[in-house]
Amino acid sequence: MNAHVATVAVRLILSACAALLSLPVLAVDYSVGGTITGLTQPGLVLRLTYDPPAACIGNGGTYQLPLDTPGGCTSVAVGCCPGLVTFSGTVNGMLQCTCGTVIGAVPGWARPKNASALDATEDLPVAANATSFTFPVPIPNGSTYTVSVFAQPLHQICTVANGSGTINGADVTNVAVTCITIVPPTVTKSFSPPEVSLGGTATVTFAVSNPNASAASGIGFTDLLPAGLVVATPNGAGGTCNGTTTATAGSNSISLSGASLAASGGCTVLVNVTGITAGGWNNTTGPVASTEGGSGAPSNTATLAVVAPPVIAKSFDRGQVAFNESAVLSFTLTNPAANTVALTNVGFTDNLLPSGLQVASPSGLTSSCGGAVTAVSGGDSISLVGGTIPAAGSCTISVNVVPVTYGVGVNTVTVTSGNGGTGNTSSTSIALPQRAIPVMQGWTLLLLVLVVGSFAAVGLYRRRQLLSRRSAES
Repeated sequence: MNAHVATVAVRLILSACAALLSLPVLAVDYSVGGTITGLTQPGLVLRLTYDPPAACIGNGGTYQLPLDTPGGCTSVAVGCCPGLVTFSGTVNGMLQCTCGTVIGAVPGWARPKNASALDATEDLPVAANATSFTFPVPIPNGSTYTVSVFAQPLHQICTVANGSGTINGADVTNVAVTCITIVPPTVTKSFSPPEVSLGGTATVTFAVSNPNASAASGIGFTDLLPAGLVVATPNGAGGTCNGTTTATAGSNSISLSGASLAASGGCTVLVNVTGITAGGWNNTTGPVASTEGGSGAPSNTATLAVVAPPVIAKSFDRGQVAFNESAVLSFTLTNPAANTVALTNVGFTDNLLPSGLQVASPSGLTSSCGGAVTAVSGGDSISLVGGTIPAAGSCTISVNVVPVTYGVGVNTVTVTSGNGGTGNTSSTSIALPQRAIPVMQGWTLLLLVLVVGSFAAVGLYRRRQLLSRRSAES
C-alpha cells in the first residue's frame, strides 16, 4: 500500500468517526505529476506552487499564524467561524488563534488564507533521461497549482504545458514537460583575397551563427594564426558581432568574447592579417562556445597563400662574341619552392641597346613561360608579358643576339609577377668585338717610310738654309 492510498484510508476512517463524534471532515490530498520528453542532461528542477483552500475544522478550533502576521489573529477573515477569533498564546513560535463558539451555529470554521499558506512551493530535482515526474508531497483537494521550471538542465531548455489548474478530486497526471537541446553556435572563416604577395594583407572573416530557436549569450572563440601570418598594422578589426574582439597588431591571436545572438541569428568578425613568410597557411579556429550551448566545434579550415616573387637568372652561352657571329641569351625564371600556387602575370623587359647588343636575324626565339614574348629581329629589347610559372616550377626563354658595338656588354633585367610582386634583378656580361690596331706590311710600309723620310729630309734642308742666312747676316 503506497503512502497516498494509506492516507486516503486513514482519512476515510477519520471521516466515519467524525460523523459519529460530530468532528470536522478532513480533506483528501492529491499528487501532481506528468511526463517529460527530451530530457538528456542533469540540472532540471521543477517547482510546484499551490494555494490550499480554506478548511473548516469546527467551533472552538485553533489555528496558527506566523508571529509577524500584520494584525495578528484578528487580521484574517474566517469564513465559517461563528464567533470572534482571539489570540490564545504562542505555540512553537507561532501565534495560536482560537475561534469562539456560538450556540446553534453550524459546526466548523474556515482556516484563513494567510501569508504562510498562500503560494506554498515544492521543488523537485529531476535526473537526466527521466520520462516522468511526481511531486512527492500531495496537496489538498481544491488547491490551485502551477508547475514551472525553476532551473534549466545543462545545455537544454525545458517548457511546461498543462502546468496550471485546480485539484478536483483526482491526481494530476497530464502536466507535460518538453526539453530541447541547445547546441553551441557555429563559426566559419575565409580569407579575402585567397592569395597575397609576401608582406601583403588579406582580410579574414569569421561568420558566427546561432542555430537555436532561442537566444544565445556569452559567445566566444579564439583563433591562433599559423606561423606565416600575423595581425596586420592597423588591424582593421570590424564586423557586426557585439561583445569584444581582441586582435593586437603584430600578434598571432584573434578572439571574440561575450557576444550574443538572437534566435537563428548571425554576425561577423573581420580582421586584417599580413603574410610574413611564403607558403600555404592553413588556419582553423578553436572551438566556439556559448553560455547556453557550451563548447562546440572549431571552424572550417581556410587557407591563405602567401606568394614570394619570381626569381630570374640570365646568361650567355659564351664569354665573347664577334661581329660575324651571334650568342644565345637565356632567361631562367623560377617559382620559389615555398610557394604553393603558380606565379601569374609574370613579365620583364630587357633593353639590349645599352649593352651593345640587338636581336639577331633570325631570332631563334624559344619560350616555355607562356604569355607573350616579344623579340623582333634587329630590335633592341626582349620582353615577356602574362607569363605563368607553376608551383615549384621554372621556365626558360632563349634568344639569339649579335653585337653592334665594341667593348663589354653588361645586361641587366628585373622580373615581376601579378600575385608575387617584384622579384630580383639579374645581371650578366659578354665580351664584344675589340678595336684592332692596324699592322702595315710590304710596299705599304716602304711607302710610309719613304714619305716620312722625304718630309724629314726637306725639313733638315730648310733648317740648314736658315742657319746659313743668319750666319751671313751676322
